[in-house]
Amino acid sequence: MKRYTFKNVPEEWRDPGRWPECSVDHLDQDQQARFRRYAKAICTYLQAGALTQAASEAGLSKQSVIDKLNRCLSLDHEGRIAGWAGLLAYVRLSPIHYSRKALPHGSRAAETGAAGAFESFLREHAEVRDRLHDAIRRGGANPFRGTSRNPTRRSVFACFLEACKSAGLTEQDYPLNSRSRGRRSVERYVQTYVPTDPSAVETWFGANARDQWKLGTGKKRFPLAMAPLDLCGADAHKMHCHGVVHVTGPAGIQPVPIERIWIFPVVDFGARCVLGYSVSIATEISAETVEQALVACQSPWVPRVLTIKGYQYKPGAGLPVGIIEGLPACRPCVLQLDNAAQHYASRVIETARRALGCAVTFGPIGAWWRNGFTERFFKSLEMFGFQCQESSTGSNPADVHRRDPVKQAIRNEISWEELLDLVDVLIANYNAEPQSALGGQSPLSVMRAGLKGPRASYVPRGSVPSTVCTPALGVAVERRTIRGAAKKGVITRPYVMVDEVRYTNDVLSARFDLIGKSSIVHIRDADMRVTCFDANGQALGHLEMLHPGWRNHTHSRQMRKTINALIRNGRISGSDPVTGYLEYLNKEVVSEIRGAPDKVSKSATKLAEASRVSGTKVQLIETKSPAVPPARPIPGHIKQPSWRRT
Repeated sequence: MKRYTFKNVPEEWRDPGRWPECSVDHLDQDQQARFRRYAKAICTYLQAGALTQAASEAGLSKQSVIDKLNRCLSLDHEGRIAGWAGLLAYVRLSPIHYSRKALPHGSRAAETGAAGAFESFLREHAEVRDRLHDAIRRGGANPFRGTSRNPTRRSVFACFLEACKSAGLTEQDYPLNSRSRGRRSVERYVQTYVPTDPSAVETWFGANARDQWKLGTGKKRFPLAMAPLDLCGADAHKMHCHGVVHVTGPAGIQPVPIERIWIFPVVDFGARCVLGYSVSIATEISAETVEQALVACQSPWVPRVLTIKGYQYKPGAGLPVGIIEGLPACRPCVLQLDNAAQHYASRVIETARRALGCAVTFGPIGAWWRNGFTERFFKSLEMFGFQCQESSTGSNPADVHRRDPVKQAIRNEISWEELLDLVDVLIANYNAEPQSALGGQSPLSVMRAGLKGPRASYVPRGSVPSTVCTPALGVAVERRTIRGAAKKGVITRPYVMVDEVRYTNDVLSARFDLIGKSSIVHIRDADMRVTCFDANGQALGHLEMLHPGWRNHTHSRQMRKTINALIRNGRISGSDPVTGYLEYLNKEVVSEIRGAPDKVSKSATKLAEASRVSGTKVQLIETKSPAVPPARPIPGHIKQPSWRRT
């Protein structure tokens, strides 16, 4: 080992002020005085190079000063100097594990005095070490069978013994020359090695642990959100509780369980505020749900008329647009999404991006922490809302509070309308709740302060001008041929056909010269409102549906396509399509529930979504069987028949 003096100390180590620091507060007064004397001597020596003067001022020998200097400049296994920790008494600076030079050889030689032998053995036998590491990563499974689903140290040890025999080791060689054959050393090595390797972490602790292994390193990414609306994250989340929809059955009104409701919020990273959200009662969300959430960020928030009991809006609660005066819309500069298939739809990465005038980014696959604020918001909703319901599915399958959520939803008749009320209340109150990460301020307060006053940090971005080819958010642009007829015996005023429904207005109906020509229509998917332009881009105004059944009920485009398919198949009539669709779903629910009364119904889920979109509920009829006096008294232990058993 090289011996350092004033003449050969590297330049980067000559300044003691740049050495790694240490704490001496835990030492007694004598030890602190000793530390200060040595520190003074080393500083004097490195500054002037006068060893005699440094030793005399500190009351030490010259050899002691040199020894302590070299102790401070000793290197660890990563090549860093010890620094001021070298002046601490009884502190070991060399590697913790004892480095053995010769392995015990001979029968039973490893049973006594074999300290450090295992580390030395792995250094000398690299092929055995590599096979041991591979066995740990596979959990002790056979190399031809992939990764073990139940990793054990015993199986890893079996692989280790096989590797030792393959290397030509005998009973006279370490570790086979001991009674345990190095089993305890292998088990200790496995315990130490697993947390240091991501593949081993996934095998032994799961994929979630592997993802968390990347966190907690102290490294931080460049802050992209310096002010509100700089960066927003959006993601879908499924509520951890079930609800029901009410239908009419043979014995009256019956609650039927539906699938869990999806929530899609848009969360601002600068203020940690929910800018808008959308919901979907379906098996999976669609790109339309994503687009609706972005539309909600620009629409004034209106509180719901609550039907759920025990919840209410806090004073000042709500969403930014509609609560903060002077904020016309929330248009983020950057929208961050994950790698869900719905996020790659053209209406998100093209239409929505152009309508908002923002950039869209996608995080790495499996890196949920890149959208950490949104994930933490989901946890708040679950802890203080969804998991508090009787129909909660719990935080995981082993949650002790999970007690048959579907039956609890039926028993307590938790309707889907009440769950939507719960979502709106929780999100609105979250925005008005002070948070420690914001210095005790609420997200709405941060956004309000950043908009006006001396702490103003952002200016609301203006909307992108809507044109013929660049419509507003939530609007699809398509070309349609203007239909009509003006010939002998037939006069059909001009119209355009959109999804099997005729549209026209006073302006278009008078333009017989446009029959047969192309037009550009802007279709709002949420309510099927249509705006028409001629081929030159001149506006023809908003068109009205000619069919009274479609015109009298709000419906989405997806809903219309579904109803049209049922009409073509003869399952429902076309006189009042929306109402007929709800009645059709009611019958489907009754048919499903007869065979599985306590199971989630897909038809009931579709019925709840159709009711939510259209704002129309299927008419519920409370039917009761006529009271017929029994021929003989019914015993009390016999239960009354229900419509499920009919």
